[in-house]
Amino acid sequence: MMEGSLGSLYTTVEGLLDKLMDELERNNPFGQGDSANDKKFLAFLDQLKELKEGKKPFTLIIDDPADNCFIYNPFAPEVDPKLTIEKYERTEEQNEALGITDMVVENYGEK
Repeated sequence: MMEGSLGSLYTTVEGLLDKLMDELERNNPFGQGDSANDKKFLAFLDQLKELKEGKKPFTLIIDDPADNCFIYNPFAPEVDPKLTIEKYERTEEQNEALGITDMVVENYGEK
């Protein structure tokens, strides 16, 4: 699993927030032991729960340098008015993390 990733998921926004909260509580050092009772940590989890329950509006930004995300568009073939897609050039750090920097793409297979 890539750093900052929740791994491969096919889910809803609610499911994504559930997975995020679960990861924070189980696989995060701040979600274990005495730290699990830290007021700031618990307040953050409460905020995530409010977002999941639709009590507060929010914007979800999915940064996908590998371009592997699929977001269902219920308005297709029309544009989803609540979705903005921004294409960008990957940074050198993102290319490195994805293994693109060391990829041989020219004269491949030649000895």
